[in-house]
Amino acid sequence: MTFLKVGSIMVVEKIKFKTNKVNKKELEEFKAHSKLMDEKMEAIIERYKTSWDTSKKTWKKGMGNA
Repeated sequence: MTFLKVGSIMVVEKIKFKTNKVNKKELEEFKAHSKLMDEKMEAIIERYKTSWDTSKKTWKKGMGNA
């Protein structure tokens, strides 16, 4: 931090934000990984939705502890 003196007041000089340098290859790998994880998560959510019996509020046969 640096201070500037303006009249009789000390003011803190604003520090500009510096972005991180991102490697394009790493960024593409991260995007591919994120997409894969999203697909897996959607598949798991769909499985749980189809395996839950809303009327009995329990798992259907073959899912969970049922």
